[in-house]
Amino acid sequence: MNNKILLTALALSLGLGVSACQPRHETLCSGNAIRSCEPSIYFAFNSTKMDRNASGNLDWIAEKVQKYPDRTVYVTGYADLDGESRYNESLSLRRAETIRAELKTRGVPGSQIKIRGLGQKNPRTLDLERQELNRRVDITFGHVPHEYQLTCNED
Repeated sequence: MNNKILLTALALSLGLGVSACQPRHETLCSGNAIRSCEPSIYFAFNSTKMDRNASGNLDWIAEKVQKYPDRTVYVTGYADLDGESRYNESLSLRRAETIRAELKTRGVPGSQIKIRGLGQKNPRTLDLERQELNRRVDITFGHVPHEYQLTCNED
């Protein structure tokens, strides 16, 4: 079992939420482009309501984006495995829109934010008892994730 899984299990057992244990870090990529690996933001069941750890994570992301105004923020929403696929795609897009709106209130220009909702794709877990891990938005800063090479929704 890797360290990320152990940290996630520990945080959940302590009632901290998953994003409390995920690292925020920057790495240097080819061409000196900054790529940040941000913590995921988690949501309540069938909702666009963010978990209690989201605010601090969003503040940190907004600060980094403002530091590098030439970079783009890629926001990808997901849903759990429960329910209709088409509905979950819509829900995941609404979750990404929620994050875009929150980043804009923190001073990030809408032109720097690209969003996409992928519904039930790319689940963190297939365990039906732990679907809260799939109700999330992942944020990538400064490089183009594979799923954005085809299409995305802009402000």
